[in-house]
Amino acid sequence: MAVGLLAVACGGGSPPATTPAAKDAGTPADAAARFGPTYDVKDRIVNLADAGGRRYLRYTASIEFAPVTPPAGAKDPATAFQAEVKPYSALIEDDVTTVLSSETSADLATPEGKDQAKKLIAERLRRDLAGRETVTNVYFTDFVMQ
Repeated sequence: MAVGLLAVACGGGSPPATTPAAKDAGTPADAAARFGPTYDVKDRIVNLADAGGRRYLRYTASIEFAPVTPPAGAKDPATAFQAEVKPYSALIEDDVTTVLSSETSADLATPEGKDQAKKLIAERLRRDLAGRETVTNVYFTDFVMQ
């Protein structure tokens, strides 16, 4: 059924609206519809690409997918999404790890560097998840370099 997820999700490659009017508009249900389901990559440590290999990154990330219409009769859309994305969990986690481990600490030290890493992760996931634009955002919820 993950193919169904990818087919349904391919229509929304744009990030959610961030204008002040969009933030304040509508009901809580409208707000929830702007955000898609997420897959969490929890507590990973990767060596960074610095010379000597002495730097590492500990991170947690959430990958946001385009909003999907839950299957008919689904009682909990979040649970249905997690079941559909589960076969791709190793691919998702490998893509995130591969991108981040190819960066140096200098690359990731700035906000712009983190944003670039997020873009690279999203692009790689879109490519590997059947070429569909399913990933709308990447969020780092924990990010510590040593």
